[in-house]
Amino acid sequence: MRTLVKIIIAVVLAFSVITASYAAGFGTHWWLNRDSPTPEEADQFTVFWEAWHLLEKDFYGQLPTAQQMTYGAIRGALATLNDPYTIFVEPKLRRLERDDLRGSFGGIGAWVSKHEDGAIVLKPMEDKPAQRAGILEGDIVIRVDGQEITLDMSLEDVILLIRGPVGSVVKLTISRTGTPEPLVFEIIREKVETPTVNWRLLDEGQGLGYVSISLFTERTNKELEAALKDLKAQGATRLIVDLRNNSGGLLETSIDVASQFLSNGVVLY
Repeated sequence: MRTLVKIIIAVVLAFSVITASYAAGFGTHWWLNRDSPTPEEADQFTVFWEAWHLLEKDFYGQLPTAQQMTYGAIRGALATLNDPYTIFVEPKLRRLERDDLRGSFGGIGAWVSKHEDGAIVLKPMEDKPAQRAGILEGDIVIRVDGQEITLDMSLEDVILLIRGPVGSVVKLTISRTGTPEPLVFEIIREKVETPTVNWRLLDEGQGLGYVSISLFTERTNKELEAALKDLKAQGATRLIVDLRNNSGGLLETSIDVASQFLSNGVVLY
């Protein structure tokens, strides 16, 4: 496809975000799990602990939890770098990010969203466990495995409750419009793949194809190969690659993607 396609492509503002978010996540894990600090390092944090203990002793009001204060301190340390792409990814969010970058996870196959009123709403994917079990678009999750879903719970927390190992069972209690009593579904989790490449032939007469890439995951390069093969079969000789709203991802994958269009030269400095 390389020799066939003439490309208008804007690559890659997102690539710098990719390494930074990964470095931040890995660095934080190392910081929180490494051996005890050396005496010199401990001395450097003396003022920090003095401030911490003064807050615990004298602050008038409700203090955040120790975890919230720790995470805030990490964000404060990273803010001194003045680098908007170096961020702290909390452990539970890192689990979701890891699933996203794999391109697959164990789940029920449903889009999960949070309404303005706090309700957690499902939209089943085509021919996935949720749809086969009878989940309908607009169903509201009120319990997961017996745990009540409150309006103040975060979307990420609920998603983590719904996801789990492939082959395991999750019990969802659902509120459905027009049904007076809650409905209970026991759903076997399956491997759910999340596509990151969408494509179509825009103009058959001009042989113009269109490909959008939403995220660079472990599966994106193969998805792109399939897209290019299909567009070529449809007669595409030119291509638009759309990276708008691309949220980053794996640096190695982004290089692989760019290499499908760049036959020689340096892809990334």
